[in-house]
Amino acid sequence: MNLPLSKLILAMTLLSLLTTQAANWPSWRGPNNDGTVKDGFDYPTTWDKETNIRWRVPLPAEGNSTPAIWNDFIFITQSEPKTNERSTLCFRRSDGKLHWKSGVTYTESEQTWQRPLNPYCSGSPVTDGKHVYASYSSAGMICHDFSGKEIWRRDLGKIDHQFGNGTSPILHGEHVIIYHGPGDNGALVALDKATGEIAWKIERPAPTQGAARKDNFRGNANGAISSYVTPIIVNTTNRQELIMGFPEQIMGINPASGSELWRFKGINPLLYASPNQHQGNLIFLGGYGGPSLSIRSGGSNDVSETHLNWRNDRASSHLPSAIIHEDHLYTFTMNGMAECIELNSGTLVWQERARGKGKDTAFWGSPVLTGDKLICMNRSGDALVIKASPTFQQIAANSMGEVCNATPALSNGQIFIRTHEALWCVETEKAL
Repeated sequence: MNLPLSKLILAMTLLSLLTTQAANWPSWRGPNNDGTVKDGFDYPTTWDKETNIRWRVPLPAEGNSTPAIWNDFIFITQSEPKTNERSTLCFRRSDGKLHWKSGVTYTESEQTWQRPLNPYCSGSPVTDGKHVYASYSSAGMICHDFSGKEIWRRDLGKIDHQFGNGTSPILHGEHVIIYHGPGDNGALVALDKATGEIAWKIERPAPTQGAARKDNFRGNANGAISSYVTPIIVNTTNRQELIMGFPEQIMGINPASGSELWRFKGINPLLYASPNQHQGNLIFLGGYGGPSLSIRSGGSNDVSETHLNWRNDRASSHLPSAIIHEDHLYTFTMNGMAECIELNSGTLVWQERARGKGKDTAFWGSPVLTGDKLICMNRSGDALVIKASPTFQQIAANSMGEVCNATPALSNGQIFIRTHEALWCVETEKAL
């Protein structure tokens, strides 16, 4: 079949765009907002400080955000306590050279958790290939173009919480959406991508459990109440739903208008992990030993009594978000454990120690998945590679030797890891 030249060029252009889209890592949880990548590339499973390293670029201060990647551009958020700067940094993919740095100076005091454990600007940026959007916590949201020019800036109010901030924005249609929290004044906010104007806003519902909560704060009416959930978009039979986990409540929302579709009451008052979706079901992991559960998406009004699939009242201390592979959910804990959970019943299939070389075995960053291999960084900077299988198998433990609380980013066969000291590009030597 002979295509006219114009149609052939158009087809090649569309194929190029599709390939480019699949190879990018545009947000914290990647191209599918679930921590998985299916781009056809082989990713390294073993490396150290010298082997399979393309480059390492020192950073000006500690940070927990994950890189967002679009073609040759790598974006991270960065705070610099000595100068009170909060910025977006853009690096060149080929050699790690800094393209530009742009942001704000914020001099007001702001709580966070034992800095440098949770530095300011811990939320990750998101990009649509033309602009990059970043949250600077109390210093607001900022949009830059790819040359570093500020397009707009939006003040969303001060965040005041003992643990600090750490949520990341997502993109949907013409909106950039973020949970601006935690804290009593937390709110889910949709901003116009082009102007930064607020399109809609949902205030955090008032929690009511008090001392009756079931996590490790049980019996304590003054236990921490917060959500670090980055929302997700799910497709149901006849509509799209924005899924948000507030303290004690899960809410399905019309992402275009911000109107509430349904709510489920009974989740933990302290949430770190973002939800997962699987075959029409939503899985939430409670923080600090709080309940984990699975509910059906869809419905209207209060679905607390009708949509529960399963619930585990006493679960592990989950901070990282989870990965779904086939019919199992895989996650890592603040106690240094890896877990496999059967999705249909919530049954714990295995819980094993993920063994690295460092002393601090806690997991703060979330795992990523390529093929059937999970990669997750512990706080010592050990990259644990675990097979996503109902039978536990640790494949490797790769020591970076630097504190790491961030989630890796995968793109074009390269793994980008942000530690408290540097930004690393990991790549197999045969590809260098």
